[in-house]
Amino acid sequence: MSKYLKKISVSHFSVAILLKMVTLVSAALWAMERQRVAPSVITYNTMISACEDFDQAVKFFLAMLRQGVVPNVITYNATISTCDNSWLASQLLRAMRRQGLVPNIITYNAMIRVATLDGNEQWALELFEKMQLQGVEPTVITYNALISACGTGCLEMALEVFEAMAIIEDVLPNVITYNTMFSLCAWYAEPDIAWELFEEMRLDGVVPDVITYMTLVRAFEKGKQPERAKLCYILLSRALSHA
Repeated sequence: MSKYLKKISVSHFSVAILLKMVTLVSAALWAMERQRVAPSVITYNTMISACEDFDQAVKFFLAMLRQGVVPNVITYNATISTCDNSWLASQLLRAMRRQGLVPNIITYNAMIRVATLDGNEQWALELFEKMQLQGVEPTVITYNALISACGTGCLEMALEVFEAMAIIEDVLPNVITYNTMFSLCAWYAEPDIAWELFEEMRLDGVVPDVITYMTLVRAFEKGKQPERAKLCYILLSRALSHA
């Protein structure tokens, strides 16, 4: 079996484990109800955290409300993390605030991710501004999500966010940050910007991974720069041989 196929198998295996976890936790909840043992907020948080599907997460969320179990910040964060619709996520955020709960960095990161999935870059920027006004410090995860969200509108906006990271001394771009930028450069056919970022990445000491080289190959091929594409393909082959 090739290394690539092994990675796919591991991915499928992880999904299978996750699905099994949801099934087992659901069975445990059913057993608790039969024995009239009241599930706690920790029980429901565990169940929601195991969900990848928003509909399933909401079923557990509504079930806990029916049982009189009060959701906490972890509950809302886990539920929002399964969502891909800006309006639905905003309703959860409003419910959270009405309950007197304060959104934290995990909440905002999840909300910005939803904005990205929904192609709502304006809302992502509003969330970013709001979190800072509330004294919530952004992390590299926040910036990565915001770059992805802004990239749905235009590359220039994503570059502005990327450059803003340099102003925040405690937030440095990681390999995911650069890979996101390379992906946007490929999408907008901007190979020269991709090359500049690649050089900056190496100067910053951020180690490229397989995704880095695959994305750069695509960016240079789309930008009609075969020599750079060839170089990255060679680097990709080396990275795969050492994976």
